[in-house]
Amino acid sequence: MTHAKRFEELIAERTQTLNTMRAAIERIRYLIDIIAVQIKLERQYSNTCSELQSPTAELDDRSNG
Repeated sequence: MTHAKRFEELIAERTQTLNTMRAAIERIRYLIDIIAVQIKLERQYSNTCSELQSPTAELDDRSNG
């Protein structure tokens, strides 16, 4: 095998490795984005629930007290 041929094979292998790493990084970024959106939605849900429960809790306190 010539040095040029072996060099081309090494370049091809490294290119494949880099492409695999790029794909993994893209998937990780996607998952991080999903987690950020999930946290945002959970906070909105939590705020909505607490806003909805506050008047009810006040009414319960008034009827019990």
